[in-house]
Amino acid sequence: KVLFATDEWFAAADNLLKDTDPVFDPEAFCEQGKVM
Repeated sequence: KVLFATDEWFAAADNLLKDTDPVFDPEAFCEQGKVM
C-alpha cells in the first residue's frame, strides 16, 4: 500500500509494490510515455 508519493510523473508508485518480475516490452507505452 502506497501511503504517499511526491511525484508520479515518471511512473505510478503502485508499480514499486508489484510482486511479479519486471517485463520489458519495446512497444509498450502508457499515458506518461515509454513503459520501462
